[in-house]
Amino acid sequence: MDPAQLVSGLLTNCSFGTTSAQGAGAAPAPTFDIPAAVAPLAACSMTGRRSPPTSFLRSGQPGPTRSSVSESVLKCFGSVRVASEQLFKCVRNSQYDAVVSEGATIAQEIDRYVRTGDSDPHVSVWQGGFLERAKAAQAELRGALVQEVTRRAEGQVHPPTDHADLVGLTRAKVEPMVRGLFPRAEQDLVLAALERSVVVVTGHNIERLILTHGFDDSAWTLANLYLASIDAELLSDDAPRLVGLSEEATCYVMPEAFEDEPFSDFIVHEAAHVFHNCKRRTLGLRETRTKEWLLDIDFAKRETFAYSCEAYSRVLARVKNAAGRRALADEYSRTASISEERVDPNEVASILAEAAASQNGWKIILSRCAPRLPLGGTVNSRRW
Repeated sequence: MDPAQLVSGLLTNCSFGTTSAQGAGAAPAPTFDIPAAVAPLAACSMTGRRSPPTSFLRSGQPGPTRSSVSESVLKCFGSVRVASEQLFKCVRNSQYDAVVSEGATIAQEIDRYVRTGDSDPHVSVWQGGFLERAKAAQAELRGALVQEVTRRAEGQVHPPTDHADLVGLTRAKVEPMVRGLFPRAEQDLVLAALERSVVVVTGHNIERLILTHGFDDSAWTLANLYLASIDAELLSDDAPRLVGLSEEATCYVMPEAFEDEPFSDFIVHEAAHVFHNCKRRTLGLRETRTKEWLLDIDFAKRETFAYSCEAYSRVLARVKNAAGRRALADEYSRTASISEERVDPNEVASILAEAAASQNGWKIILSRCAPRLPLGGTVNSRRW
């Protein structure tokens, strides 16, 4: 079956601006406006780690055919599995939006946010106009989150670290990757952005990061990243256990991210995510219809790309000859393990082996993780 048809099956319970009865006297079911959902979903697919917005309820709006929507959604997410996960999440959140204002209180909304990171995008339980409600909600939600993080972190501190030259440390780690992935004319601009992209999350800045971040769910994720870094209890059993987070052109990492390990480099890993999170025009680079992002990475291969980049960067840092690179690639295939369920360790080992045997392994990694065209080949076939 065509992948777009599979995605279409996910949409069979979603109406196109109409309502359906659940029996005699039943209230109309919430409608999920597919046309309004596609654009935010596409934006989510490009930022990589952010949950999609949840304000997708509409009514009475005509839309495109189900098949055209299916193709658009599939194009956004790159695979049926990823598309299905995000669509079901959006349906769930949309249904929540329809009933959140009935009986909910501010205290309940605050408690829900601190426990789960979920928040009502309509800020329905606060009083006043939307901007007034949004400002009040952010202050109360984030303030409560800071209080809970402070409580859980009491008595826990990071060991002393020396990040006096954070820019220099970051540049040293990411420069080989940038030199290998970008044309010479673009390298300095990309390096200038990456070397200042890293934010080390510590007890000194976590309150500011929580209070000022633009997204509620990301502030909650940063709070858990910080708690994990000091071995404190996370806010939820379901909270992601991250060692770093990349959003747009910013990389948030733990203090220990600069420690050298045989095949791990958190800085390179998160910097690799910037390439598909950040648009070219953001850095002043020329943008075309087919070159919108810094690099075109297949949605389903983004973590594979990041793990391959960090492993290859460590190989290059440890040895200076082809025989040594091949030996370390063989060691990686025998000893390395990846806990991320979206990544196949054998695929990363295969990419690393091919990269280690090449004159420019970075091009191999990019080629292996590029979007596939319908008739074969990859999007990233440019020369420099």
